[in-house]
Amino acid sequence: MYSATIKTAGLDGDTLSVIEKSLRPLKDFACALEPFDNLSELHKLKDKKAKKNLIIIFDEEILNINLNLISELREANAFKHAKFILCAKNILKFNKYLDYIDAVWTKPFTPELVNFYLAKLIERVKLEQDLTFYAKASEIQSHKKLLEMARQDYLTGLATRWYFQEYITRKSSEKYLTCIYFDLDHFKSVNDTYGHQTGDMALAATAEMLQHEFADGFIARFGGDEFVTILTGFRPVKEVEAQVNNFMAKLLAYYQEIPAMRNLSISAGISQTDPNQIKSIDQLMRESDKALYCAKNCGRARCCIYNSSMEDDSVPCVVCESRSNRPQHCSR
Repeated sequence: MYSATIKTAGLDGDTLSVIEKSLRPLKDFACALEPFDNLSELHKLKDKKAKKNLIIIFDEEILNINLNLISELREANAFKHAKFILCAKNILKFNKYLDYIDAVWTKPFTPELVNFYLAKLIERVKLEQDLTFYAKASEIQSHKKLLEMARQDYLTGLATRWYFQEYITRKSSEKYLTCIYFDLDHFKSVNDTYGHQTGDMALAATAEMLQHEFADGFIARFGGDEFVTILTGFRPVKEVEAQVNNFMAKLLAYYQEIPAMRNLSISAGISQTDPNQIKSIDQLMRESDKALYCAKNCGRARCCIYNSSMEDDSVPCVVCESRSNRPQHCSR
């Protein structure tokens, strides 16, 4: 059983309601939700015993928000292990806060967006608690060794999901970011039919080819058969698409050489930041995931570039230029 305490300050009733509804059905995650009117109320708790699984979510619109207050809370005994999350419309206004907060949730909120943010937060809490348990059970004394284990996926040698979160937080002020979300097609079928050894070999080969093709990118295995690549600097999206398609063709050719892997392929979704529009890292990730979802629904073995039409689930989405043997639209 995983557990955490979420203290909120300044969140509106609708947002609190969505958080509460999202937490209620979780069987393996016990969470206490404690709303506060403002951050100053938290000062009453600053001399209490520190809680390791404490999350502070606060809104930019609360009247008493200031850098000194956030800094004081960070240094207080009760909150030295806490995660601080800022909800804001324009994160550029809060650049000076980035050293004091762990994540930014971009407004305006929808229930879907709050659920997405909350799911990512819970995954992070669970992973950190698993690492703590492992350290105690194995009596690992070296923090450096534990950190190395947490950062590197044992099978592929890529960054772990946990290390990815650490890396991407440091890149939140980058002007140009490209996110490519990859997912293997038919992996479970191949794994179930030919065994985990074949599945592991496919994952390791995919990781190796990703590192070769995107040598200047940051690549992480998100668990299972999902991979994420982050590219920095200005890159025309069509050039990124061409690079992804080139990688996918090489990977498909490799799969075809091995009888047990011939049913495998890979799909991808691409999203980029826009210098003219404020976009958080979480939003970038969500958009690449949407594009990947579209690629999967449009026949797999393809790459889709995110566009705003993908937000409307009630209409078919028009995806990237289709291969002749693939459908132009996907049924949402």
